[in-house]
Amino acid sequence: MIRLHIVYQWKSDEITAGFFKFWDSLKKDSGLQITLFDIEQYDLKDISKADVIIFSNVIHRKSLMIVEEAARAGISTIYDSRVSRVEGLSIDKLTNESINDLRSINITDRLIRRVDLVTSDSNRMSKSYPACSTYLKIIRSDDLSGWKSLLSGLKPASSSERQESGKKIFVIAPTLMWPHHYICDMLTSSLMSMGHNVHLFTVRPTKFLSEAICWKKEFDRKFLEYVSFHQEDAWKILPLIDRESPDLIFTVQGYTIPRQILQEIKNTGKPFAAWLMDEPYDSARSISFSRYFTHVFIQDRASLKYHRHFGNPNTFYLPHGCMSDPLASTTRKYKRDIALLGNPFPRRVKLVEYLASKGLNVTVAGSAWNKTLKEPKNIQIIDNIPLDTTAEFFRETRILLNMHRSSDDFTTNKNAFNPESPNGTLFYIAASAGFQLVDSGRDELKEFFEQGKEIVTFDSENDCYKKIMHYLSHESERDKIRLAGHKRALQSNTYINRLEEMLSVIEKEKPLPLDSGHRRIGFISTSNELPDAGKLSDSHCYTLISDAESESNIWDNVKVLLPDKSRGFASGINAAIFETPADYFVVGQYDCGDAALFERMADWFEDDMNLGLILIMSEGNCSGFIIPQRMLDEIGTLQYANADMCLTDLKNRIIESGFGVREIFCKDKPISECNFSLEASEKETARFQREWT
Repeated sequence: MIRLHIVYQWKSDEITAGFFKFWDSLKKDSGLQITLFDIEQYDLKDISKADVIIFSNVIHRKSLMIVEEAARAGISTIYDSRVSRVEGLSIDKLTNESINDLRSINITDRLIRRVDLVTSDSNRMSKSYPACSTYLKIIRSDDLSGWKSLLSGLKPASSSERQESGKKIFVIAPTLMWPHHYICDMLTSSLMSMGHNVHLFTVRPTKFLSEAICWKKEFDRKFLEYVSFHQEDAWKILPLIDRESPDLIFTVQGYTIPRQILQEIKNTGKPFAAWLMDEPYDSARSISFSRYFTHVFIQDRASLKYHRHFGNPNTFYLPHGCMSDPLASTTRKYKRDIALLGNPFPRRVKLVEYLASKGLNVTVAGSAWNKTLKEPKNIQIIDNIPLDTTAEFFRETRILLNMHRSSDDFTTNKNAFNPESPNGTLFYIAASAGFQLVDSGRDELKEFFEQGKEIVTFDSENDCYKKIMHYLSHESERDKIRLAGHKRALQSNTYINRLEEMLSVIEKEKPLPLDSGHRRIGFISTSNELPDAGKLSDSHCYTLISDAESESNIWDNVKVLLPDKSRGFASGINAAIFETPADYFVVGQYDCGDAALFERMADWFEDDMNLGLILIMSEGNCSGFIIPQRMLDEIGTLQYANADMCLTDLKNRIIESGFGVREIFCKDKPISECNFSLEASEKETARFQREWT
C-alpha cells in the first residue's frame, strides 16, 4: 500500500470540499493510504511516514524544506499544478491573488525544480516554467486511472540528478526602498524568464534601516502584505548561501543589508554584484557600500571614474532598461492629453506650471506634488502610482512628459556631476508604446532612441509647448513615433538585454582584490572643523556634519555632510550614521579626539554585550556619545530635532530595551551647541512629555 501525503494550502471552503472529494474518489479501491495536511500544520517528522508527497498548488516556503528532507530520505515528491474549479471559482481568485505575487511565483519556480514530477491539466506549466517541461505529466482533474498508474510507477526522488541549464542566482531584495524594490522584482522576474534558478530573499530591514531609508507609505497596501509574509531576518542570508551554493549573489543598491552581513557575504568569495540606480546623485553615499561587492554596476556614466577611483575599481556602466508590456499593442483608450509621472523636482514643477499657464490641462502623478503646488490651476494631481502599474497610466495618456533631474536636485554628492545617461522613465514609457516628449539635456539619449523617429525631444519650455500643440493634432504621426520607439525598446533595451550584459561582464571581468573599507570606529563630528590630517588613521573613518566650505576630498576617509537645518539634530546624525561605514560611532563636538581611548571603549561593548551606550559627560552637560551599530539596529533611528531631547530619548529607549548605559567624563563642548540642533517646539515638547514623563 502506497502511503500518500497530500499537502495543501487553500483556506476556501468551496475549494477544500472539491479538493477532498477528488482524493476520496481516488482512495476507493486504489490501494492508497491517503492523508491530507494543511502546509502550516505539516511537521517535518511526518515525512518519514510517506512514500509519496504531493504539493497541491502550494506557495509556502516550508514546502522547500519538506522537499529537501524528502529527497534525503528517498521519498518521491510531486507538485500538482492543477488549478481546481468549483462552480466557476478558481484557486487564484480565492486566495487574495497571492498566487500572482512574484514571491509566490518564485517559491513555485524553486519548488518545481526540486520535485520529481509536476502534474497539470494542460501544457500551461511547461510554458510558464521551462525547467519542468521534461518532467511534466498531463493528467486531467477527473482522470482517476491516470493518477493510479502514475503513483504505482513513480520512482524514488531523483531531483538531485537533474541538470540545470541556467545559473543559480541568489537575489537579495532592497526591501521597501522606493522604487528600487519594484525594480529588483522586475529584474528577478527577468532572470527567471531567462531560465536561471533564482532564490529571491526578501530581507527584513533592521529597525534603524527601516526608519532611515524604507518608504512604506509609497507602496500599495496589498503589496506590503505580500512582502511582510515573505520577509526574513538578515542573519539567515549566510546559512542559505552556504546551503544553496549559488553561482552569483545579486542585489539592487544593497542599503537594506547590514554592513556586517555585507562583509560576511564578501568573505564567502562568491561573485557578489550590485546595481546602483541613483547615480550620480547618490554617489557620495554609494561608494562606501560599493566596496563590499566583487562587481558594481551604475546606471549613469557620469560618475564611473569617480566610483573606480574612490569606491570600487570593479565598477561598470549599465544603463536602465524595461520590462515588456503585454498590453502595449492594444487599442488606446485615452483618459488624458498630457501627463508627467515622477517626483516634483524644481525643473519639472517649472515646466508643468508653464504649460498650465498656457491653458493646457496637465496631470502629474507622484508623492509630494500636493505639497509643492500651491495653486494647481489646470493641473490634476494623482497620488503616487506603484511602479508595476505605471504601464496602464502610460497607455491612457496621449503625450507623456519626461523631464530629467538637474545635477544638483536632491543629491548627496557635493561634486555635483553633470548626469549623462537617461532615466528609467525613458525606457518604461517606450516599453508601453507611449508617446513621450523628453528634455534634450542627456547626451546619451541618441544611443538608445533616434530623435524625431522613436522619441521627440524639446530644448525649452516654449519648445515643449509648441511640440505638444503639434502632436496633439497629428495623431498618425504621434502613433508612428511611439510604435517605432516601442519596437526599439523591445529589441535592445529590455532588462533581459541588460542582465545578459551584466552576466557577461561578471563572467569575463575578474575582480581586482579590494579591501572593503569596513572600519571599526566611525567618528562623527558636529563641529565646523576638519580633523587634523596628521591624526587620521587608516583604521578609522570620519564624517563631518558641517555647513562650512571645505576641501574634504583630499582625504579618502573623510566625508563632509551638509545638514538640513530645517529638520534638526536627529536628521543630521541619522544621515551621518547611515553613511559612515563602521561598527561603532563616536559622535561629538571634536575633531578626532583620543582615538586610542575610543578603541578601548569599543572593547567595553565587546566585553559586555549588555552595554548599549556610553555618554561622554562634561561639567554636567553631554558632549557626545558612543553607540554600536547593533544597538541602533535594535532601537531604530534618533528621533528629536532638539539635541538635548534627542539624547535623553536615546538613553531612555536603550534602558527601556534592557541594555545598560555608562557615563564617562571628558572635557569638551556640549553637543547641544552644534549648529543644527533646533529649539524644542511645542509639538516636540508635548511629544517628549508623553513619552517620558
